[in-house]
Amino acid sequence: MRLSLRILAGAGLAIALAMPPACAGDTKPAKSAADPKPATSAEGKPAGSDSKSSSAPKEKCPYTTQDCLNHMAARLKASGWIGIEYEPSESGSISVQKVVPDSPAEKAGLQPGDVLFSINGVEIRNENEPALKKIDRRPGQTLHYVIKRNGVARPIDIVLGQWPADLLAKYIGEHMLEHAEADALAQSPPK
Repeated sequence: MRLSLRILAGAGLAIALAMPPACAGDTKPAKSAADPKPATSAEGKPAGSDSKSSSAPKEKCPYTTQDCLNHMAARLKASGWIGIEYEPSESGSISVQKVVPDSPAEKAGLQPGDVLFSINGVEIRNENEPALKKIDRRPGQTLHYVIKRNGVARPIDIVLGQWPADLLAKYIGEHMLEHAEADALAQSPPK
């Protein structure tokens, strides 16, 4: 399942950049996240990141609505938030589209147009997803990024914050709507 924006939720991307907790199967949240990767919106939408456009078909969440809600709430509360909206590339790199005001990303100096190149020495690429997922992305953790700004690499440290309650509720609410839509379709008589 994919949302329209990705919000970096922590230090991982939609992949592992401190991805916002997704339900069953760790689907990628919209393009805003606290963590580069998936995330979610203004980095409010996990992953925390917050929304990203996607034409990929939605996969049905395998959890019941209540189990999914419990799972997402627990994971998001335990994952850090950086506060960006981003667009992932085919290779997995992340281009910052928006920096949420007063977010950890803004405090660290991240700007729209920056490209997140690596986290804690691991290059942000699809093939590095297993290593990216191992990075600790809890609130309070400092992630050491290398970004590219105007083609020039520079280090930047971001201390992950807690997900703002409004963004947490929005992200979970959007996913719960997808559950409701899927349940309604399942109960519709075949045509």
